[in-house]
Amino acid sequence: MSVAVKTAILPVLLAAACQPRDPVLQLQKKLDRFPEYAIILNDMRHEGNFFTDYFHQYKVIVNENKDVAAHEQVLSDWQRVSTGFYRKHANNLGMVLAAKTVGGEKSNIPQPPGYQYIGNQQYGRWVERDGTSFWEFYGKYALISSVFSMMHSPFYRHDYHVFRDRQRRNLPYYGKRNEFGSNGAETRKRHANFFQRRQRRENMRRQAFSRRVSGRTTRSHSSGFRRGGWGFGK
Repeated sequence: MSVAVKTAILPVLLAAACQPRDPVLQLQKKLDRFPEYAIILNDMRHEGNFFTDYFHQYKVIVNENKDVAAHEQVLSDWQRVSTGFYRKHANNLGMVLAAKTVGGEKSNIPQPPGYQYIGNQQYGRWVERDGTSFWEFYGKYALISSVFSMMHSPFYRHDYHVFRDRQRRNLPYYGKRNEFGSNGAETRKRHANFFQRRQRRENMRRQAFSRRVSGRTTRSHSSGFRRGGWGFGK
């Protein structure tokens, strides 16, 4: 990690870990001096029974030089966030929450990782084949696809137009088949730990509920036997 990226990002992440606030907005302010960036909701969790605390973890990807594909990644520690902010992004696991393109275009509308590069002819081109048009990165920028874990299948021009239209209308885009976001099939593959933790919590909740029901049933039966016994003795 370069000194510039480290100086810009780490103090914000450390500060955000101490109190509930909007760490994405803080990061954007610090990252604005860079040509490109993407802030991805990498993980989220909550803890506590009576009083719940909410946490996010971010993957920040920065490019210091708009003429070179020199993207760097920083994975944050857990950042405490407000209840409202957590709920606002409950469906956005694995999504880019904020981005800036090399052309200076900024977005705070959730989008799948790496989609900010599609359509930018600095990074790739539209290829026509068998009557369809799809996006292809140039070889020297293939690392972008790897960094963002994207392009699991061809990205067609029609889908790009749908994505851009939703961005213009301030609407998130979760993929052609809703494969991204907290309920998406692609997200389940890439963020397996989140879903494993959620399944464990659900199993524990069900077990606790079963124990409560079982306890009430046992007490009810015991109480009924006592009442029957007293009645028999009269």
